[in-house]
Amino acid sequence: MKTKPTLLSILSELPKLTLDPKIHQVNLIPNGINIHFIDSKYQEKFEEYAKGKNKQIKLINYGQAAINLTFYEKHKYKIEKDPIPEEVFEALLKRCDDLNEFINQGYLFEDNQRNERQTQAKEQLLKIQHTIDNFHNYEFAISNYYRNFIYWYVSFRYRLEDGSLDFASQHLLNSEKDRFGKTTLPKINIIFIDTDYISVHTPYQNKKIEEYLKQFETQLDLGLRDIFVKEKITSQ
Repeated sequence: MKTKPTLLSILSELPKLTLDPKIHQVNLIPNGINIHFIDSKYQEKFEEYAKGKNKQIKLINYGQAAINLTFYEKHKYKIEKDPIPEEVFEALLKRCDDLNEFINQGYLFEDNQRNERQTQAKEQLLKIQHTIDNFHNYEFAISNYYRNFIYWYVSFRYRLEDGSLDFASQHLLNSEKDRFGKTTLPKINIIFIDTDYISVHTPYQNKKIEEYLKQFETQLDLGLRDIFVKEKITSQ
């Protein structure tokens, strides 16, 4: 019985494309995100996995081979304006326990950096304890707004069977790391590239604008802009 190849084994057998913003229709590729650019002629090798979900490997654009790519960040956050008081109280108590544990840890050697962190922890503990002692005097909100949860996305255009273009976007998987920055769960993004068009500049499409501009007989190049010219229709 033939064993079904894994996504990693398929990926390891295929050549990985390198895209250059100076040559190809792509902006700066984000650092720290594991991206494999694969020639779309190999897409059929991934067919069995196209509809399934894999927590470590994402097929970003199966069946939609990109002719250009734009990577961008989004700041995602949540805010809870009226949290349940009991949950807030429990969270504050838990934070106190964690801070006390850190402050009371014994170390053979002390250093300035650890002393500074301990001082900060003690100051934070005092603030939290004061809040607990005067809990009923306060209103609360909970949010990760200042925690810099930044997510990477990619938008791309691809060709339909009739030759027209369509647009899509997807979020990218980010490898999981521990508090020291070491990768604990690597994640891979696979982006299929239409190698026939990724180097060709493709103007943006807006059907209404295109239909309007088609009325003009002549297009004059002014560098950053064009002037479109047509004869006036004069009434007899």
